[in-house]
Amino acid sequence: MTMVFGQESIEEELEVGGRSIENVTEFVYLGSLLTCDNDCNKEIKRRIARATGAMAGFKTIWNSKHISTETKISIFRTCVMSVLLYACETWTLRKKDKDSLSAFEMKCYRRILPSKMPGIGRVTKWTLQQATEAFLIHQLQSTK
Repeated sequence: MTMVFGQESIEEELEVGGRSIENVTEFVYLGSLLTCDNDCNKEIKRRIARATGAMAGFKTIWNSKHISTETKISIFRTCVMSVLLYACETWTLRKKDKDSLSAFEMKCYRRILPSKMPGIGRVTKWTLQQATEAFLIHQLQSTK
C-alpha cells in the first residue's frame, strides 16, 4: 500500500503507475509515527506506552533482591530508555512533553529503587526528580 500526506484533504484521487495513492493524516515509518501537522505529542505517548511494555517485561529483575540497584538502573537505562527515546532527535519538545517524559522516568525509578537507600535514607520525590532530570535532559540534549 502506498500512502501520502500533506494537506488534510486532497480532493483529487492520485494515481501513479495505475496504483491509487491513499491520503492519510498519519502513518508509521521506520518505527516512528509521522503526522500531517508534525505534532510529536502522539509519538511521545506511543513511545511511553512501548517503554511501559518494556518495563513490564523486566518485572522479575525489578523484584529480585539478588540484583544490585546499580545493575537494575543500568538495565533500565539500556533496555527501557532506548525504547522510550528511539528517534527522539526528530521530536520538537514542549513543556507538556518534557513533563510526560519526566513523569514516566520517575515512575520507573520508583519501581526500581528501594524505598530506603543506604547513605541517603528514604527516597523522596525530590531525590528522584534530581536524579531523573539530570539523566533525561542529558540524553535528550546529547541527541540534538
